[in-house]
Amino acid sequence: MEPEIESISGLERDTETFMKIMRLFNSVSGKQQEVEIRFELMRRTLSLLKTYSSSNETELILYEKYQTIINRWQNLKTKVMQAKQRLGPTLKEESTLIIQDLKLFQNKIDQLIVEINRSTLFQHQLTFPQAQQLLNEFSTRQKQLDKQALDYKQLQTLLDANNVDFSKLDQYKETLKHLTITWKTVRFGLF
Repeated sequence: MEPEIESISGLERDTETFMKIMRLFNSVSGKQQEVEIRFELMRRTLSLLKTYSSSNETELILYEKYQTIINRWQNLKTKVMQAKQRLGPTLKEESTLIIQDLKLFQNKIDQLIVEINRSTLFQHQLTFPQAQQLLNEFSTRQKQLDKQALDYKQLQTLLDANNVDFSKLDQYKETLKHLTITWKTVRFGLF
């Protein structure tokens, strides 16, 4: 992870690369709470060892490893912050292109909503296998958009833009969930 972060030069120019970088940043952010909890547990363990252990040598070795891990984590967070600073001006320069991509992403969400609302899933004449196939297709498309959504959210936040209404994707997922439940009910003849 560190080499990838260090390789961010600020010269990146396309949205796809920006999205990969955002995934990297999100990965570090996602691990931050988990790592900090582990650090606290390690600190408490070392404190207990100090209180109840008779071997100062073991305690010293563990404390040095603990410090090494903490320093490495702090170094990684610093590298992420520096990478964001290097990337910031480029993002601003490329904001027009990124905003176009954000608008295209919003269009994909809107189109998916229109398609599911116009689909035959709302018609009782549809057979269960046909409904299942349609539900799977819509679910696959939704999952593809979900993968991109986190990166686009981060880009949108960095640009202080508001081009994508991510709540529409959540509403779409709810509609899909309710349709799936409805068709399962139809399948078992409870309707």
